[in-house]
Amino acid sequence: MATNGSDEVQLASLELCDPCFSNCKEILAVLYCLDCDEKLCEVCGTCHTKSKLSKDHKLSKVAEAPFGNVVKLLKQLTTCPNHQSEEVVYICIDEHQLCCN
Repeated sequence: MATNGSDEVQLASLELCDPCFSNCKEILAVLYCLDCDEKLCEVCGTCHTKSKLSKDHKLSKVAEAPFGNVVKLLKQLTTCPNHQSEEVVYICIDEHQLCCN
């Protein structure tokens, strides 16, 4: 655990696993889930790819992951404007709309 200001700055610059950190564990993240906007360690990444809810999520190496506003913009561009739980699959040229089905 951080003991002084210098240690806290170093800790803040590290990319820690979000699920582990929420359980008071400081584990270095190696993966990033674009769908959840969450950093993952190796163990959490393995669990993430096996869960029914997250097995189809897009993971990247944490060093290559876009963060902050880039992720929000990507989600806006790929999420159906009428059905927030669906991804855009089609573009209707006649109506100038994004569609999920």
